[in-house]
Amino acid sequence: MAGQMIPGECLTPIYMKTIRQVTPIVIATLFWVTTSFGQNQWTRQSPLPAARNLTGVAWATSTHGFASGESETLVETSDGGGTWHNVNVGISPSDPFYNVYCRDADNCFVIGNGTGNGPDHWRTTNAGVTWQQITNFPNGGSWRQIDFVSASVGFMGANGATARTTNGGATWTLMSGFPDCPVIYGMDFRDAQVGLAGGNRVSTTDGGPGIFKTTDAGVTWVRKFSQSANDVLWLNGTTAIAIVGVSIYRSTNAGETWSEITSQISTGFIKMTLLPNGTIVGVSGAGDAWRSTDGGLNWTQTLVGLGALPANWNVSFFDNQLGAIVGQSGFIFKTTDGGLTWAMLNNGIGGVEFRDLEMFDESAGLAVGDDGYFLRTANGGTRWETGRLQVTGVVVGRNENLQAVSIVDGNFAVAAGFDGVVYKTSDRGMTWQSIGYPNLPGEYFISGVKFINHNFGYVVGSRPGNAEGLFRTTDGGATWTPVFPNGGYSIDFTDANHGWVVGVSGFGYRTTDGGATWEQMILPNHGFTPTILKIDFINENVGWAVGWDGYAAHTIDGGRNWQLQNIASMQHVIIGLHALSPMEVFAVGASSSGGAGSCYHTSDAGATWNYSPLPSQYSLSSIFVTPSRKVWISGFDGTVLHDPNFPGGTPTPTPTPTATATATPTATPTATPPPSPTPTPTPTATPTATPTPTATATPRVTPRPRPTPRPRPR
Repeated sequence: MAGQMIPGECLTPIYMKTIRQVTPIVIATLFWVTTSFGQNQWTRQSPLPAARNLTGVAWATSTHGFASGESETLVETSDGGGTWHNVNVGISPSDPFYNVYCRDADNCFVIGNGTGNGPDHWRTTNAGVTWQQITNFPNGGSWRQIDFVSASVGFMGANGATARTTNGGATWTLMSGFPDCPVIYGMDFRDAQVGLAGGNRVSTTDGGPGIFKTTDAGVTWVRKFSQSANDVLWLNGTTAIAIVGVSIYRSTNAGETWSEITSQISTGFIKMTLLPNGTIVGVSGAGDAWRSTDGGLNWTQTLVGLGALPANWNVSFFDNQLGAIVGQSGFIFKTTDGGLTWAMLNNGIGGVEFRDLEMFDESAGLAVGDDGYFLRTANGGTRWETGRLQVTGVVVGRNENLQAVSIVDGNFAVAAGFDGVVYKTSDRGMTWQSIGYPNLPGEYFISGVKFINHNFGYVVGSRPGNAEGLFRTTDGGATWTPVFPNGGYSIDFTDANHGWVVGVSGFGYRTTDGGATWEQMILPNHGFTPTILKIDFINENVGWAVGWDGYAAHTIDGGRNWQLQNIASMQHVIIGLHALSPMEVFAVGASSSGGAGSCYHTSDAGATWNYSPLPSQYSLSSIFVTPSRKVWISGFDGTVLHDPNFPGGTPTPTPTPTATATATPTATPTATPPPSPTPTPTPTATPTATPTPTATATPRVTPRPRPTPRPRPR
């Protein structure tokens, strides 16, 4: 069968592997449950155990397992997935580890790219205590598939190559290569000679996508079917099935001919595996889990995926009961009942910017971010469950990034974001109700939300070519009405009467009568127009505003007048803000040129500020502090940091400008965020072809200005 060999499989012999002796490299471990940083005791609560996309998973025993992925990520669990630690095989992370495979309790492989500096293929013969590089391996290729058929004979498949070992994986021989060998998406060998592969051959001779068969151990491949297949699976000596788009095809003559038997998998399978009892479990391009007990004729969906198409996922089982699914952004799911039910093991996810975070109390809280993803905790962040809110699902042209969350009381909250999406929850995020689009316009980039009670609230943002950017509801989102002022970027209310809206360009409005009338205000500048990203008021008089170029301003008269504050240098971008009291304020941000996040704190109403770096390699977007000084911060790449007892500290005096704005502009400004620096892309390997899911990713339009994060860690 494809993927991990199942211990106890009656059709496949159990085998042992011989290994040549090389210098062992002892792994270094870092348990994610205890990670902390610096004197402030910052703990990383998300993403764990990995921020990277995971594409391989394998069980060595019923409790010992591995998962592999981007940036040569390899994580290990010894307690069935309860805790994980990083495995360092002794190289600087760069290219991906595409797959991991355990033949038995002691012998496992992790595979990646073949390069001139030595392939990224490693193996252990002592249950992961040490790992040795497989140095005698053909150069080139991104090796994604691995399959053993006996104690000594195994195969690897790549983007246009096949390799074989006859000595248990100590050395490997190239059997076929470009252009005759297909780019292999999925592979399964029946025995030492006969194998099937789904993929695409680039050769001009019988080239194109299809299902390919070899009868000479991978030396030659003959195309037997001319539609692209993501994976193939032998059910017995003569019967095999294949994934073709949303359909399952079957062959009853050892892969010579194929016919469709069902088309139930709407999101398209990526991988599937055969359990010893004949059950088939597959995972789709969205992370959906499906299960068949009749050879692939009928399927039952047992897990609704949280993935954003397209993405690569993988599935592996240890026996008839224990299995795991891994995929996008570090998702890990586990089953102990043969795939009937699944439990999420990951704590948060990577690859998502969680742009806002608020807590109901010291235990329960929510964070919201890109692609509709949200995090929910009920135990102070020891566990952050990941969910996803979608109005229309993955639709080309829509962008349903969540930008802001407003917690009203101990149970009720509202989240809002791009393309007019707004959701409310009355049970701390366990369930949600959509109250925005289509009640709100689709072309509406909501950047702020504030609800005063369960019925009365505002959303604010921008609409291309339309002045209406501030909407109010008085019936819990059943209806929305555009109101003056026309747009803005950040909004806050301290009670039903006192509220403020400010645009990125420093203009804003204040109301003292619940929005019946608005008075225009202008924030001070420091030589040029400020870019405001966040306002926060602690009461009807005292509030702060922060933004780009180290900007911070303070008001003590409800926004009539503002005074500049020297919070940071102009090379900093202040994104998140939380006023704990009239005297104490917290803020977070980063350097505008990219780099680690920063925390800013004052305990004397901004007369002096403390600055300290944070244990994050990216910008941070939001900060929330409870009265007992428990602090949570969220931001880029799924980051959630926590300090359970933030110290007061002694402020360091800094000069404070005294510019005060009193001018009143005559025209209503339009909130138009400036161009954003582009995040540095992550270098990746060059695998040329990958499985093609059946849906496409949604193009993203992000008007919100962001600092440039550094490249992701390797």
